[in-house]
Amino acid sequence: MSVIKPHDITLYGNDVTLIPLSDMHLPLLYKWNADSELLMLDGSKEEYRDENEVNRIYSLISSMGYAFAIEYDGMIVGECLLAKMNTEVALQAHSAETDIRRIDILIGEKEYWGRGLGSKVVNTLVDHAFIAEQTDVLYAVISDYNERSRHVFQKTGFSLGFSDDEDLYYKLTRQEYTEYRNKKV
Repeated sequence: MSVIKPHDITLYGNDVTLIPLSDMHLPLLYKWNADSELLMLDGSKEEYRDENEVNRIYSLISSMGYAFAIEYDGMIVGECLLAKMNTEVALQAHSAETDIRRIDILIGEKEYWGRGLGSKVVNTLVDHAFIAEQTDVLYAVISDYNERSRHVFQKTGFSLGFSDDEDLYYKLTRQEYTEYRNKKV
């Protein structure tokens, strides 16, 4: 039985391709989850996640939405997720009829940091969420000390919605998306 729930959506962005994350990517996920610097950026207090914990996490997140491997220049360099929002504080900020999703992203191969890949991935996920999925509101939950992620989401039209003790909730509504995209064109 598969650890990661499969889907058949591939997204093509500017220089990046988001392919369905699958069990064949588990060795990379194990590697990235053994890196304390990457875990810290993800907001984790852990220094290392063992294979059982990685399997549990990716089984859960892939059941919540679309988990993708980020392909750039023929290599898998990270992973990302577009999923139904699962954080109570964000859900309570909207009516029950509102389609609220979240985006998570990790560039696991550090030599690809600082090349603008995060923005390309987020733009690809945002376009898919609002155009194909008809999402009403998107969030990115970011650790307050993760300046790189804050910059990526601000650059792609998100603004700070609210915060809690440790996390910042950046948000983008359908109306903001439309206005932001029209300004760029």
